[in-house]
Amino acid sequence: MDQVLQNVPCALCCIDDVVIHSKDGEQHVKDVAKTLEALQEAGLTCHPGKCSFEVTTVAYLGFQVGEGGLSVQQAKVEVVDRLKAPYDRSTLRAQLGFLNYYRKFVPNFSKTAKPLNMLLREDTAWSWGREQEEAWQTLKEAVKTTPMLKLPDPEEPFLLYTDWSSSGMGAVLCQREKGTERVVAYASRSCRPAESNYSSYEGEGLAAVWAVELFRSYLQGRRFTLVTDHQPLLWLMRNQTLKGRNALWAMRFQEFDFEIKHRPGKTLQHVDGLSRQDKGEGEKRQPTAEISLAHMAVAVEKPPLLNLNLVS
Repeated sequence: MDQVLQNVPCALCCIDDVVIHSKDGEQHVKDVAKTLEALQEAGLTCHPGKCSFEVTTVAYLGFQVGEGGLSVQQAKVEVVDRLKAPYDRSTLRAQLGFLNYYRKFVPNFSKTAKPLNMLLREDTAWSWGREQEEAWQTLKEAVKTTPMLKLPDPEEPFLLYTDWSSSGMGAVLCQREKGTERVVAYASRSCRPAESNYSSYEGEGLAAVWAVELFRSYLQGRRFTLVTDHQPLLWLMRNQTLKGRNALWAMRFQEFDFEIKHRPGKTLQHVDGLSRQDKGEGEKRQPTAEISLAHMAVAVEKPPLLNLNLVS
């Protein structure tokens, strides 16, 4: 499908689901026609009963995407409601995988899920107790009541807040909308054993590198502001005689265009809490699909959308 629609930038696809997004109604008619022509040339047809025309919000890949922002699809919320407590590692791994898909909506996801992730370790005996049940219910409720995240506006600069502690690191990606900062995505992970021993200077540098690379699809090619409560990061970018990991981090920063702003820690509570986690194994970065999905929204008040379902 990617090859079929490679010359139709307004159309995004995942297997047999296609979304066409446009800036206005007039352009939308042209975009739909161009997409249908490409599908017809490939011998593909659309299922009429599964198509939605000229809508301002659409369910796609488990998300509800529209003019107001990005939220969890209601059907998925109902699935979370029906989830029963896992009874072994296999069912826990599967259910955590499902919930993890929505972690960008949930502050402190890593901290909340830690008692559950510990059960996935081979050297830990399976024991579902009060701590695990509370973590499970808290995580389910957090996913069910997630806030609506702002869709990224390619015309507006990003603000990236980062913080590190000896137990974990956190990041919040934001943009301004009508003078108010709105969250685009949350992220957090636990520190690995070696990372827990970093000095605060090295730890804050690690958190910044991790966050910038995690949100690469948003930040690369755009100027953004990195906000931190750690002043030595300013020195890191200006020093010409760095060695070791500091030199490596400075090199990794060079492909990005940004400025660093220092703010006292007390003003960064929304990201500080993400890093203050119990020590645990470092977690993998979020799935790329989860991060890049929001790019299908353009900076308009009411983007027309068309959802197509294909049949061969």
